[in-house]
Amino acid sequence: MSYRNPKQYIDTQSGKYYVDMINKISAEGRANVQAIRKSNAERVKKNETILSGIEKESLKLRTDFTKAAVSNGGLDLYKGFEPYIDEYSQIAQRLAFGTSENPTLDKKRQAQILALPQMANEGISMLVDAAEQTREAAAIKGMGGLDLKASDGDNLRAALTWLDNIKGTRSYTVVEEGGALVPAFEINGKQYSTNSIKKHIEQEYGIVFGAKIPDETSNFQEAAKLSMITDPDNVENKILDPKYLSEEVKQSKPDKYGVVTLYKEINKDALASSPVGVDLKADAASLLKMPGVEAISFWNNILDPEGDFPWDYEKTLTKEQEAQFINQYVEYGLSNYIQQQHKVGETKIEAPKETTDAELRARRKEAKATEKEKKTREYFDKTYDIDKLRNLNQVIKLAQDEGLKVEEFENPNDGIEVEGKAITPGTSPRERRKILLIASGINAATADEMAGEDSAPFGPSTAPSTYKGVSL
Repeated sequence: MSYRNPKQYIDTQSGKYYVDMINKISAEGRANVQAIRKSNAERVKKNETILSGIEKESLKLRTDFTKAAVSNGGLDLYKGFEPYIDEYSQIAQRLAFGTSENPTLDKKRQAQILALPQMANEGISMLVDAAEQTREAAAIKGMGGLDLKASDGDNLRAALTWLDNIKGTRSYTVVEEGGALVPAFEINGKQYSTNSIKKHIEQEYGIVFGAKIPDETSNFQEAAKLSMITDPDNVENKILDPKYLSEEVKQSKPDKYGVVTLYKEINKDALASSPVGVDLKADAASLLKMPGVEAISFWNNILDPEGDFPWDYEKTLTKEQEAQFINQYVEYGLSNYIQQQHKVGETKIEAPKETTDAELRARRKEAKATEKEKKTREYFDKTYDIDKLRNLNQVIKLAQDEGLKVEEFENPNDGIEVEGKAITPGTSPRERRKILLIASGINAATADEMAGEDSAPFGPSTAPSTYKGVSL
């Protein structure tokens, strides 16, 4: 068998496979590179968008602060507020890029900073309110006002002067109180928020918010409601329970139509022993237990406003004073928070008859006579004053000045006669005055009434210069 060479094969497919594979890998590589580049570009663009947005928010904050400064007379806000604008930007970046360790806390802080422009815009009034509150409290006369009886007047004036200076302050800033941002004025390197203004006033001047008269209005009003029932004639209304009214029916003066209103007054004894009184007593006892001088302040300014029985702020109340306080507290509530008179009906009286001309003339004549008599009485009351009747010489001169007939006894020391009536050293001042009045034309009954009560006579042992009888 002759030798045969094996068949020869040329492999063209493998090379093609490798070429395709290389081309594919290259294409995928290029696609990946392009994708990565695109992703990076998008991320950069996104980051740029985020940062741009944050910058816009920060710019808006600055714009809002500028508007607030302008609207409040050109306040210097940069120093106080710029750090918070930077802080807002940093928080926004942490939240946007997911690097915040406490997103909830950061968002809360952001909200506080975003509110700052509005706070700046309103801050002037907020802080000035602290000054106005002091002034208003000082002006209130009664519950809720300053207890000026417990405050030094000079200190109050000094405090109000200090508060006036706040209004002219142009340096405005922000402070943190209790984890919150609040507006404040900067005065001589110190920051004063609304709360710190109050504290400053109390510490520096020892007045105001700790010395306000307790406002018991709501307690009195709530107690008064216990006396009311639904009106049977109108369920929308409340009326005083009739059992708290007195039995006696009184009436008003007639109006121009002759209508008279019939009414009853409240029965305070019944109310004092009712749930109304019980509630008021409990409120009074509660006020007595309050720390400080609450009860004393209420007593001195509300229950005893005229100062007839002032209580000492430095002394502890006695049991008697506490009992007196409770009783007076109840009385005040019943007198001021419950209507005192309640209409129970009305009636009409006949119109008076028309006055005739003759009656009018008679009345005018009577009025003139009455007026003349009044002037006469006033004249003689003054003329025959007791100081002018101390001795006989005074009586003689006075009688002669009035044109009365005066005759002396043979012994001048024994006395005189005025129009036939004897006046001796022992005649009482009342009798001397009566004799002079009758002698001057006053009728006996009127003279007796004008002479007044009996007084000790000017006897020999009574020195006229030391007489202390009643001048009539």
